Amino acid sequence: MQVSLGSNKYNIIDSRQVYLFNDEELTITIDTESDYKFTLIFKFFNVDLIEKRVDKKVMGNEMEIQCINFNKMGTGLMEPMSIAKVDGKEILLMFWSNVEGEQDEAQVRNIKYTIYIEK
Repeated sequence: MQVSLGSNKYNIIDSRQVYLFNDEELTITIDTESDYKFTLIFKFFNVDLIEKRVDKKVMGNEMEIQCINFNKMGTGLMEPMSIAKVDGKEILLMFWSNVEGEQDEAQVRNIKYTIYIEK
């Protein structure tokens, strides 16, 4: 049995929840049907005197998504972020992240993401 997810304009090509520990990065590699392969790398930083924000840094077939000063209670995108265009179809990303665990105990970062492609 196969299940397809989507909306009026987009198909969902991947949607997952991932737990990271020890402040690790999350790496997602997307191999498209048209022989184009690229990698998303999520990095989380805390920087004094800067408000919460998401920056994209593209290096060849890698896109570093820098998540700066994300709230432990939950922070993410309110609108989808364009991450690629393949065969004329835009690929979009939405994600949300929070930290779970008590302040004085081990904590893990919970990341939920969905990747869309235009129909």
